[in-house]
Amino acid sequence: MSLWDKFSDFFRAHDQISNSKFLLAVSGGVDSMVLLHLFSKSDFQFEVAHMNYGLRGADSDADQDLVEKWCRDRSLVCHTTKTVITKGRNVQLEARQLRYGWFRSLLTERDLDFIATAHHGDDLVETFFINLIRGSGLKGLKSIPEITSEVIRPLLSASREEIEAYAVENETPWREDASNQTDKYLRNQIRHNILPVLSGLKDQALDQVKASIGHLADADALIVSLAEGKIDSWKISGDLIFIPEQEFHELIETPALAQYVFAEWELSFKSVEAARDLASSQPGRYIEEGDVKIYRDRSQYVVETKPFDENQEYNFELPSVEQNAVPHLKWSRAEQGEMPSGTGSILLDAYQFDGPLELRPWKSGDAIFPKGMKGRKKVSDLLTDLKLSVPEKKRVWVLIYKDDVVWVCGYRMSKAFIPGDDATRLYKLEWHG
Repeated sequence: MSLWDKFSDFFRAHDQISNSKFLLAVSGGVDSMVLLHLFSKSDFQFEVAHMNYGLRGADSDADQDLVEKWCRDRSLVCHTTKTVITKGRNVQLEARQLRYGWFRSLLTERDLDFIATAHHGDDLVETFFINLIRGSGLKGLKSIPEITSEVIRPLLSASREEIEAYAVENETPWREDASNQTDKYLRNQIRHNILPVLSGLKDQALDQVKASIGHLADADALIVSLAEGKIDSWKISGDLIFIPEQEFHELIETPALAQYVFAEWELSFKSVEAARDLASSQPGRYIEEGDVKIYRDRSQYVVETKPFDENQEYNFELPSVEQNAVPHLKWSRAEQGEMPSGTGSILLDAYQFDGPLELRPWKSGDAIFPKGMKGRKKVSDLLTDLKLSVPEKKRVWVLIYKDDVVWVCGYRMSKAFIPGDDATRLYKLEWHG
């Protein structure tokens, strides 16, 4: 099968993107110049992007000149940028981060849909061995996917040999990066020392490795589906996920599945291991990684997927404030005799307030005279009585008037602010927290 046929087959297999617009990542090397040549023969809408890191001096500038001239001669839109990169410990990682950050900004600015890269089958095998050596799990061993939400790789079914033969046959110019000939990087060591040995052991050996990678990718997709099914079955409220105790314990006793579930929350395998210790701890304890916390509660676990800002504060007056100016709160005029609908709404008499109301998360020391209860009660004690988990407690708001708690929003109203029978300027406040 010709390289053009393999390129075309990719888009036939992914016909959902056939009307998309693409941004081609072109370095000037043989792989990306061939990808550019193939796109130029097609009817797809695309633009070109080249980043010059300046690491190779005049050679880097010559790479840029080649890409710009090739595009200019064919009236193609070509974006180029020069950047400064530190010759530190991990130049390749820094370059990749800079490159993809710029590509993503171009997708947005130019209204494009996908980044197209020239990764091919040999890259697939090299990445497999890199991840194998690093002790990666199934996610790493599946190597490079053909398509993600923002990147396509139409040449993964082709070999480096096929790509080079195509370039020669079609007189496609390219530039050689001298660093590819050294064994400074692990990828080059695998390319120069492992792949030739594999090819010499058995005909089609690299193709068989690619087939095995495909089987691993199928297994990965199955576990992803199982993980997503688990997550979808749990109660989610805002940025909190509630997992029944027994289900959480079963999950962490299956580390392979737990790793995928935790990855959905951007947690590494070390958090899976930490979760097993959490299971034997007391309620209220938690583990954290990055911005994510997992709390041990009485009969459940609560995942906090992002931190809560406890320093928010909004001041407003009824009825002058506009709707949507205050988060989670809606209000409307109410009629005499109208009743609140449960604890999620209250009635207030606007004539009771000659100054602004304040809406904020509760603080230590807040207290309320709860409707339906005797005396004064600390908000902290009220929330404990309601058996809220630690992250739920953090997300409770209070409505304040002159340092007095009017409403623990969604839970209890102060009896000191219940409208009288003669109230004529009633407002209904609804909580949507």
